[in-house]
Amino acid sequence: MNSVSYVGRATRDAVFRILPNSNGKQVCNFTIAVDREYLSKELRKQLKEEGKQTADFIQVEVKTGQAEACGTYIKRGLLVSVKGRTKNAKYEKVIDGVKHIFIKDVVSADRNGVEFLEWADPSEINDVGNAEDFTEGDNGFHPIEDDGDNPF
Repeated sequence: MNSVSYVGRATRDAVFRILPNSNGKQVCNFTIAVDREYLSKELRKQLKEEGKQTADFIQVEVKTGQAEACGTYIKRGLLVSVKGRTKNAKYEKVIDGVKHIFIKDVVSADRNGVEFLEWADPSEINDVGNAEDFTEGDNGFHPIEDDGDNPF
């Protein structure tokens, strides 16, 4: 079974795009940094002082369902949870006349596999689409008139 779950912070703003020649298929890519919890505080501090990595960087790809929301709301530094499966991405590149083959692991998020554990400051959100404009102090709840038909 190929199933993974990560919680980490976005290393940059998510990139949303609509794939060309794909009948409007949407994709969003971002990277999260996942702390290595098994390291003791002392060892983690020592590694940071030596300039060594103390986190794993996981590339995430979200297709269709949540792609647009991820592209809009995932900003650098925000905490997110990702559930999905790993897949290998392979590409070739010629550098100085030498052919190099790169293989990277990518987490492909399941349908509804991304959870926003923190939210960005609304002033940092560029395009929220048709979001309602709430006034200061409005929590989104509105009183309901009592018609006397309440079973409780």
